[in-house]
Amino acid sequence: MRVCPECFSLYGPDQGPCPKDGAQTVDHTEVLIGLNLGPYIVRSQISEGGMGVVYAGEHPTLGRRVALKVLRPELSLRDDIVERFTQEARAVNTIGNRNIVNIYDFGRTPYGSFYIVMEYLDGVTVRRLLDASGPQPIERVKFVVEQVGEALGAAHEKGFIHRDVKPENIMICSRGGQEYVKLLDFGIAKLQSAHRRTATGSAMGTPQYMPPEQLEDGQLDTRTDIYAFGAVIYEMLTGRVPYAGTSHAQVRQLQVTQAPPPPSVCRRDIRLARSVDAAVLRALNLSPDDRYFDAAELVKAFHAGYDDTIAERGLAPRPGNASRLRFGLLSLLLGGLVAAAGVTAVLLLTKKPAGGSGTGTAVASASGTGRATGSGSGSAAGEKMTLPQARAAARTIVEAALRRQRAKVIGLLGDIGRHDYESDILDALDELGPRNNAIPAIGALGKLSKAGRARFIRFVRGQTDLTRRESLEVLARLGDKASTRYVATRVLKKLGKGAELGTVQIARDGVYIALATIGDKRGIRGLARHLDPAFQNSRHVDALAALARGADAKRATKAKRLLLAAARKGDLKAAVQLASIDRAAALSILRQAANSTIDPATSVNAAEQLARRLEDATAAPVLLKSLQKANETRAKQIAVGLGRLLVAGKLDEQTRVAAQAALISIMQREGDAKLAAAVALVDKKH
Repeated sequence: MRVCPECFSLYGPDQGPCPKDGAQTVDHTEVLIGLNLGPYIVRSQISEGGMGVVYAGEHPTLGRRVALKVLRPELSLRDDIVERFTQEARAVNTIGNRNIVNIYDFGRTPYGSFYIVMEYLDGVTVRRLLDASGPQPIERVKFVVEQVGEALGAAHEKGFIHRDVKPENIMICSRGGQEYVKLLDFGIAKLQSAHRRTATGSAMGTPQYMPPEQLEDGQLDTRTDIYAFGAVIYEMLTGRVPYAGTSHAQVRQLQVTQAPPPPSVCRRDIRLARSVDAAVLRALNLSPDDRYFDAAELVKAFHAGYDDTIAERGLAPRPGNASRLRFGLLSLLLGGLVAAAGVTAVLLLTKKPAGGSGTGTAVASASGTGRATGSGSGSAAGEKMTLPQARAAARTIVEAALRRQRAKVIGLLGDIGRHDYESDILDALDELGPRNNAIPAIGALGKLSKAGRARFIRFVRGQTDLTRRESLEVLARLGDKASTRYVATRVLKKLGKGAELGTVQIARDGVYIALATIGDKRGIRGLARHLDPAFQNSRHVDALAALARGADAKRATKAKRLLLAAARKGDLKAAVQLASIDRAAALSILRQAANSTIDPATSVNAAEQLARRLEDATAAPVLLKSLQKANETRAKQIAVGLGRLLVAGKLDEQTRVAAQAALISIMQREGDAKLAAAVALVDKKH
């Protein structure tokens, strides 16, 4: 979402100037930098995830550094998400353990998002370690086991189940030359019943680290965390998760049909004692009754396995099976430069293992997206990353992200227009329901195959009214008049006929837009108030576009005039909506904005809209030129825009090569920009 830096009003992602004061809106991730949240000054952005953004902050008087975790604006409107967010602060302060991140304060931003003030940690997550170098030394595993075990023990003693123990939530920190471990993110922790000592699972968590009772929304207790902890230990020892499915259903199916190989079979560089296998596999037992009851038991068993492993040092690793793994020593060296049409990309390469076959591994590592490896032929430091190597790395990044950031990947597939992944998006909708970005992704695709359209309509008809409401405008664009009218009638009845305030007004406008799209007169009448130039809300531009495309000629003419005026004043969203009514005018306005040298942010925004919404190839040079000075947010926009043009086949050969090289360059960055580039490169569509 975008925020006005003057009045802090919230708008959709395509908003240009604020209609209230004319100030240029900015992305919500950027508006807080330099401002005060409570007594703390926001200094810089640290990271961004599905729930929110983490910033570095500082107390100006005390000099104390803190981390400020800010919930996304749209999520701050959901009571269940806010409760989960505040639960983290309550749980941490109730437990009070040195191996759990401290939380100091809680509040709301000027635009209404909730935030918590946390201890600033200087360190690296276990996920980053695994992404960078695979299986960890057993000494490091022992160190993590001891301290995470202490944190979980303290939480369990106070009655809390963490419910999301995973490598991303374990950080190895350093202070004064001393290393220590912190367990993070108690956002979905659950307080057990004082009587039953169990809690309902609500299927929250990360599938690869969830036991059967959590995947099936059963009764949870401390042994739920023991399973997840065992899965983390297993991955630290082997470099792989016990069950590698990408969804709740797939993981559960694997649990039923196969058993994970013992760590000693997977690990080829050291000989692990059988007692290590026994300790880890007991924690991973599918029956809670057969797991350790508490973390202390697991830590004690792993200690014994560690001692046995040290005693057996010098012996050869245990024989594996045909599916044994080989792990090279990751050097994370800066590799060769890919230069095409002035765009440079960095390649991270592994050293060739001693006595190896000469096959290198291209690596694109980033926090939260998994270890990306793609086989190359004779790769060595200093060579260029080829497009096939980049695509191999991209596939691994996307596959890893689908396990942990499925909603984000699905959304990017839609934004980039990957119709070849239509079935994956629909699969996500069937498996995980509507809360995974699949509905917006389907809308972003713009069109579906005949089979995909039928499948989506079938899904919507089987859902609750809330999900149907979210699907209304997509249904309307697909031309399903019967389903659109049925859902719209039910939603309007629930919203009632009272005074229209805030979200109720916006929800009603969404229904009217869907009805207007299929030519229903109720929609035209309901949106008529938007023809008053003084009326504004976050759906104003969408409403004008629906009226301009409608059958009421008089209203359509006035709506088009208002839409054109807004677009000429710099409203990029209005310009995009205008394209379906007057494409030539929209192209002219957006191209002028994209080539403007006054405001680089507006230039990139306009170029992205040209590429993503209109598939206009003239956006490519602007996007390529903007890459050198782009921050992560801009780099993501560039990746999405270039990806859309490549997938749509809109670029000439020279620009296509330059765009591919730019995406390879972006894939060496961190966070969402990296993931967007990987989604764009992931296969041979272009």
